[in-house]
Amino acid sequence: MFYGKRPELKQILKRLLGTQIIGGIPLYFRKEAAEEVIQEITSVWLCTKESCNGWMRDNFAFDESPACGLCQSPMVKDTKLLPQLQNLSMDMKVSRRGVKIN
Repeated sequence: MFYGKRPELKQILKRLLGTQIIGGIPLYFRKEAAEEVIQEITSVWLCTKESCNGWMRDNFAFDESPACGLCQSPMVKDTKLLPQLQNLSMDMKVSRRGVKIN
């Protein structure tokens, strides 16, 4: 594959992975800046059971007062700082067309 002087392993990795290796640690470079995630205060339902970490966004809940999907305990309304997310379907609490899946 290589003719003449054999390239160093660092140079091969740099060519293949687009990285630079300094002191045995690969450094990765991105050409584009990462897009900033917009965060917003969102209405959520939190599980009341101490040992459960269950929660769901309010606009994705099917019931006016939902039960936890993990432990079936009651949930209370609260807010969290979450990434902005669009729910393009109709209000889930109004459009109860389907059968509840357990």
